[in-house]
Amino acid sequence: AEMLWQGSANLGNESKIFTHLLYEHYTAPSGFYFDVNSKDDPLVANSASPAYNLKKKVAEFTNYVDRQSGKYTSNNIMITMGHDFAYQNANYNFDNLDTLIKAYEDWVQVDSKNRRIRLIYSTPTCYLNAVNDYANSHGLAYKIKTDDFVPLWNDAHTYWSGYYTSRPTQKRFERQGNNLLQIAKQLTARRSDLNRRVDELRDAMGVMQHHDAITGTEKDLVAKDYARIVMKAFDSTFDVISSTLNQLLGGNQVVFRPCLMANVSQCEETRREKFVVAVYNPLSRRVSHHVRLPIDSEFVAVTDLDGNAVQWQITPRIDAFANIPNVHIAKYDLVFLAENLPPLGAKLFHVVTKSGQNAPITPVPADQAYELGDSIHGVKLDKTTGLLQNVTLHDKTLGVKQELMFYFSAQGNNQGAENRASGAYIFRPDASQPTALPLENAVNVTTFKGPLLDEVHQHFGDWAKQIIRVYKGARDHIEFDWLVGPIDVSDGKGKEVISRFQLQSFGSKENVFYTDSNGRELIRRKKNYRETFEYTDEEKVAGNYFPVTSSLSLVDDVTKMEAAVLTDRAQGGGSLEAGQLELMIHRRLLRDDAFGVEQALNEEEFGNGLRVRGQHFFTFGATSRVRRDIAQQKILASWAFVADGSSGLPKIQSEFSLLTRELPAQVQLLTLEHWSENEVLLRFEHILEASEGGCEQTVNFQNLFTFFDVTDLQETTLAASMKLEERKQMHWSNSGCLSWGETTCERSTDRVERKLDVDIKLAPMQIRTFIATVEGKRIKTY
Repeated sequence: AEMLWQGSANLGNESKIFTHLLYEHYTAPSGFYFDVNSKDDPLVANSASPAYNLKKKVAEFTNYVDRQSGKYTSNNIMITMGHDFAYQNANYNFDNLDTLIKAYEDWVQVDSKNRRIRLIYSTPTCYLNAVNDYANSHGLAYKIKTDDFVPLWNDAHTYWSGYYTSRPTQKRFERQGNNLLQIAKQLTARRSDLNRRVDELRDAMGVMQHHDAITGTEKDLVAKDYARIVMKAFDSTFDVISSTLNQLLGGNQVVFRPCLMANVSQCEETRREKFVVAVYNPLSRRVSHHVRLPIDSEFVAVTDLDGNAVQWQITPRIDAFANIPNVHIAKYDLVFLAENLPPLGAKLFHVVTKSGQNAPITPVPADQAYELGDSIHGVKLDKTTGLLQNVTLHDKTLGVKQELMFYFSAQGNNQGAENRASGAYIFRPDASQPTALPLENAVNVTTFKGPLLDEVHQHFGDWAKQIIRVYKGARDHIEFDWLVGPIDVSDGKGKEVISRFQLQSFGSKENVFYTDSNGRELIRRKKNYRETFEYTDEEKVAGNYFPVTSSLSLVDDVTKMEAAVLTDRAQGGGSLEAGQLELMIHRRLLRDDAFGVEQALNEEEFGNGLRVRGQHFFTFGATSRVRRDIAQQKILASWAFVADGSSGLPKIQSEFSLLTRELPAQVQLLTLEHWSENEVLLRFEHILEASEGGCEQTVNFQNLFTFFDVTDLQETTLAASMKLEERKQMHWSNSGCLSWGETTCERSTDRVERKLDVDIKLAPMQIRTFIATVEGKRIKTY
């Protein structure tokens, strides 16, 4: 039950964490759960009482301790004394625990090895220190675990792989929230007054990390309350960002707002005849970003603030969104390329709609509708089915079939494993139809082409659509923009919708694929296989689904090329057959899975089933650096903030950057945040693994920041909770791998020496955290 969990292939011994499984569960032992919603008897210590039970209960507890201690190596064991919704009457709970602890002091109790048992209140830190002391003094060594623990399962038919996708709009909202929070922290790093106003978003995003929030396993009313909390925090943060943008750009006369509802083609700010767009890049290197804004005009003029013309294109909206009441839905999307955005900085653009020059947006003729892009970068559709047939990137062509499909959900009553229903936690296809079915075998297509992009609109029946886009200025990926819902459940059956990519003559014969670990390192997966136990495949689909934070990928056995699908939110996915990648994008279920939600996952908006819109990004090639670059630009995406331009161009500068220069390509400034009046918090991360070509990188602090100089650095732990020099690094001895032999415990142990100077060094995947003392520069715009 005990192990050293080494979760990084790059960070060596620093990533080893002593870990063990809990003995039974995280709840109190049976008979010792003392709370208002428990039926367990209280401890009665008065021997004159007819309800006296203390000696009997102590004997029961001693037997429990003896059984548990036999499963662990040290003389300290952790007895969990909590539960879901526990401590509603904390006084009653602690009174009983006090009685139990005192009884073990009054009456000596021993285990089967004749060791005295003592009970104490403790914390995880105290417990870990005690185990470590015992292990070192007794020469104990532990096996190393290098994989993870997902998907969790209760029995052969109950895999916890549904919540990877549950409440997909909430998962997208959380991703946007983190994106916005990092932007706000960067912009207010030297403004204590404005930084305090970002606390509401910090708090909201903290709440969203609750295990029933980010997973989507809460009740409907709670989900709506989470959305209310986050939206309120967004609104206050928009005010902060608008104020800061004005100051950094040298003005204070415009109000900037994002088009937060652009996913449903709604934006009040772009309904004006003239408007200004500030595009902010939170990455620490220059990027180019395709801005997409809802608009009603077919003809516009886009310029930068120096008056230079910027190429633009008008494309049709994906849907009329007639189900959304009382809002104006724009007819089109305006797309333009914001080129060469400065690191941690913004560029401004001016948009003027042209009346009287409108030309209809018409699709291309049918004979031109099935090929998009060019011979270097493009896609080809099957003329019979309308589905994707192949993708060309960097002059290499790969056969790829992509389609939207669905599983029928298991409709069980949860009475026994074989009757488990698919629910908010559990994914389980209907046993009578366990494979995915296509939404449509052939789809209607309409294709539009222009100077910036080509796109094809696909209609998968009545409740699913998709746009495949080929951007002519971005030759490293293809975009899939899908809209799904309301999922039809009129047949009384829940459904779980997937996007499946089938690659031709590509992949691993052993069904090896990779998912990301929280957007950073990749984890090797293999169909029907687990590293540390013998896997059985009663649930052939759900048991092979894994969490995907940002990417799902394959490496071809022969060419060693990588193919990947990147996501815009957390989703579940896997590779069920050779050359196949699939991701679940929406779920609508009619049964609860009996794990505590007590509601079916049947989300509704505006009186009907929920509609979900999102994006996937497909890439393939000889290097994984492309995948990393795309993931960075989608997780910390550039944001467009729009302001009224009716009174003419504001008298402000056309761009700014918080950095005087780009950081090295393998380095990202993960955190720039206000810490105190003359201090900022800095985190630098190396974004590549050693296996991806990552190598030691150097960051020079001298004159790095535009508005302040760093005069002193203090390195801290990752959470900045203590100075690094004060950290106690525990020593643990290991005794080989806890695996079946396909992987090795030999991980990289090369670490850079932690020296503080004007230069700091980063090894692959390393994150270093600093509190920097700073001195402001005399620049009037900040």
